[in-house]
Amino acid sequence: MIQQFSHIAPLQNYLAEKINEGQEFSFVPTMGNLHEGHLSLARESLKDSRNSFCVFSIFVNPKQFGPKEDFHNYPSTIEEDIVKLSSLSKEMKKDILLFYPDNQQEIFPEGFATSITVDGLSKILCGKQRKNHFKGVTTVVYRLLILLKPHRTYMGLKDFQQQFLIKKMVKDLLLSSEIISLPTIREKSNLAMSSRNNYLTPQEREGEALCLYNTMLRVKHALENSSLSLKEKISLFNDEKEKTLGPHSKWQYLELLDSETLKNITSKTKTAQIFGAYLCGKTRLIDNMTIYLNP
Repeated sequence: MIQQFSHIAPLQNYLAEKINEGQEFSFVPTMGNLHEGHLSLARESLKDSRNSFCVFSIFVNPKQFGPKEDFHNYPSTIEEDIVKLSSLSKEMKKDILLFYPDNQQEIFPEGFATSITVDGLSKILCGKQRKNHFKGVTTVVYRLLILLKPHRTYMGLKDFQQQFLIKKMVKDLLLSSEIISLPTIREKSNLAMSSRNNYLTPQEREGEALCLYNTMLRVKHALENSSLSLKEKISLFNDEKEKTLGPHSKWQYLELLDSETLKNITSKTKTAQIFGAYLCGKTRLIDNMTIYLNP
């Protein structure tokens, strides 16, 4: 069964009752326009016997959009989203509580003037391109975790930097929710699922948009299937990066960082993450892959 809440107070009262009964619950924060990537997070959370039910939020957070970004045009499909969540609830035979605030003040009360920033890590990759984006993300997730107090929060690795920052915030601020990261869900073409894929034309979706995935896959194979030293592998990547990020490139970045620290590769690095951001038409696509440098 799916239960809908548009105000935080009734939801908090309901959750308090369930916690007093000894129940634990999961949480999946989203901005809606649901696809299988979102639903897989809730599905996996409900497979966990520790979670009696799932709280699923849909809130398009204004604080993480820049002045020229798509906040006012962000796709909203709430009726379709409810149908998908209802079907999932029946499939898993567990309740889903949908928190769909009817106004921003349910999350950010009038006069709210505080922000949460993870220094350093929020200034790289997407943070370079989208000023204050991650400050908006960490602030809204902090608010949701404080308001709901979920036992476990599920996030996708497609937004690797985002979940990395949130894990760091949770650790630093001693929040109680466990952050569980799950693999990227892809379309049949291998394009990473994203609500913004809806902005792509059918031709872009099956053609140019795959440049992001295919480039990273080619680099991954080149680095993993060679007998080069670590220094030589980094040099090989930098050569590929220089060729890719040409003067008229549609790439915003292509980076290789330590998966555990999001810092430069060192001799201690076991796994690295290749990150890419690519402009396909007017649509900004991001993706990442794990690379095993020292198998």
